[in-house]
Amino acid sequence: MPGENARIALVGPPNVGKSLLFNQLCHRYEVVSNYPGTTVEIARGQARLGSQYVEVIDTPGSYSVNAVTDEEKLTCRLLLQEKVDLIVQVADARNLPRMLHLTAELVEAGLSMVLVVNFMDEARRAGIYINPDELSKRLGMPVITASLVNGCGVNEVYREIPRQLNTVNTRVKYARPVYPAPVENYLKQVSSVLKTRSHAEVSSRFFALLLLNPDPRFTKELFRSLLKPDQRVGYSYNDLQLLVAELQASRRKWAQLKIKGSYRVPDRESPALMEKLSELMVNPWTGSIILFLVLYLGFYQVVGVWSAGYLVDYLEGYLFGEFFVPFLQEVARSHITAYWLREFIAGPYGIINLGIRYTFAIILPLVFSFFLVFSFIEDSGYLPRISYLFNNWLNRVGLNGKAVIPLALGLGCGTLAVLVTRTLDTRKERLLTSFLLSLAVPCSAQLAVIMGLLAGAGRALWIWLLVVFLVIVITSYLASMLMGGEPPAFCMEIPPLRLPRLSAVLKKTLARTRWYLREIFPLFLITSVLIWGAQMTGLLEVVINLFQYPLAAVDLPREAAVILVMGFVRRDYGAAGLFEMAQAGVLSLSQILVAGILLTLFLPCVAQFLVLIREQGASFALLVAVLTSVISWGTACLLSLLL
Repeated sequence: MPGENARIALVGPPNVGKSLLFNQLCHRYEVVSNYPGTTVEIARGQARLGSQYVEVIDTPGSYSVNAVTDEEKLTCRLLLQEKVDLIVQVADARNLPRMLHLTAELVEAGLSMVLVVNFMDEARRAGIYINPDELSKRLGMPVITASLVNGCGVNEVYREIPRQLNTVNTRVKYARPVYPAPVENYLKQVSSVLKTRSHAEVSSRFFALLLLNPDPRFTKELFRSLLKPDQRVGYSYNDLQLLVAELQASRRKWAQLKIKGSYRVPDRESPALMEKLSELMVNPWTGSIILFLVLYLGFYQVVGVWSAGYLVDYLEGYLFGEFFVPFLQEVARSHITAYWLREFIAGPYGIINLGIRYTFAIILPLVFSFFLVFSFIEDSGYLPRISYLFNNWLNRVGLNGKAVIPLALGLGCGTLAVLVTRTLDTRKERLLTSFLLSLAVPCSAQLAVIMGLLAGAGRALWIWLLVVFLVIVITSYLASMLMGGEPPAFCMEIPPLRLPRLSAVLKKTLARTRWYLREIFPLFLITSVLIWGAQMTGLLEVVINLFQYPLAAVDLPREAAVILVMGFVRRDYGAAGLFEMAQAGVLSLSQILVAGILLTLFLPCVAQFLVLIREQGASFALLVAVLTSVISWGTACLLSLLL
């Protein structure tokens, strides 16, 4: 097992620090968020531990390997289908008794394990006592206490992993739950008919326990080639349900016995300030006020007023507008004689004006400020509380509070948000949320630009917000009625409310901004080349002429066709074009408002559209394209008539 081929799986529920430990082991930054559903797919990395390299796998957040959610099914598949040498379970110190339920499942696999108990700093502040040595003795496995956000315990993990990989050469035997006779009889019977797997490391008991999964389709898919046809003869559905109940009761009893004497909580724990604030955040009345303040102070003031009103004005209006761009254009005019090449480099649709200026003078400051605010909200643990707050409202349109997370992520990047819809429980939820993301959730640059344009315009911003809100409510309600079905049950762990660390927020903001620039800068350059080519060949004029009559119906000049074309290539590119037209005085305030609505509700960008095809199918993506086109133009026409 030891050596370069050794494989480690990080396993645990959401919000316990698995991704953070993954980053610390592999020296690789991934987005680490304080809400469920961050790790949708399995992330892999290489870690150098002493003299050997090992593969580290960051699995999705899982409360159980008896999989119910898509994340848990991914973790289950990995443990069954890949050779795993060591499981590192990451647990929350404040909820250790509940964390041990997963431990009770994992010990049945017979794999080497290390238990990392994270958030020890918060546990100590809450008066919780944990004796890791005693707990380790009771479980029969290494137990490491840690505060990963502060780096505490990471060195111990570094030292323990090679020790486990180098010393364990046979199947390990940890203290495992004692089950009632009916459960043990079931395990013996089913284990005896399991086919041998040459590459499997987990025990036959582990396989047999996973057969009690409540999703028969998943069980059939996973075990099709592993089981004999008569593997569950003699067990009815009711029999299996009784076995599951006895199994869970045994695991709860096992967890209580293991922590007895090694884990103690205060008899009377007075609510801390953060807990009182958390209660206010989920209260319908006070929570709505807090949400309004977060939106106003965080996004409106920081992104809309400060970033768009001051930072962009300085960069785009002064630094780029008066110095950088004019200088480069003058150099191009002086040294480049060919008209086509001069236009390609320094023309209105050239790479300097559209590619470089749009990216660094308009989009970069807006996106950075948005990610800064959003990262602070994520790390505080506020997003799950918004989910709880909006659950009842979302139930009325066929969703539950979990949908808030991909919808909120859509404010950063709609492409990523469509991927995160995988965390939703039903196909109806995934389709409906993907539709709303494509229709009415602006990405970070779009939102920032529109806020910047309308922030100082009195009621215009509130009209834009009201229109978008009404479109979301009406369309989602109608779509939910057409799709049918009951709203799914809402079950989500709410992590502790934390004061975010400034260093962690800045690190996440910079990482996201670098990622965003790596993605958009080449696309902005390519788009500027395409638009330049369309201008030189006359194709741009043809497109503008095609759009002139629909645009006239919403009282917009024909030149606005360019921002719609750019918006389909990249939403942020179209937003930057709208910003430039507004700054040039081409559009009145009412026209800016109508154009903002049209751009927000129009087709999703190409990247999001392609992901939509991959995730939900080409027919659904085509339906979304048709509906967003109809709704966007219909809403813009109605608004232009009312203004």
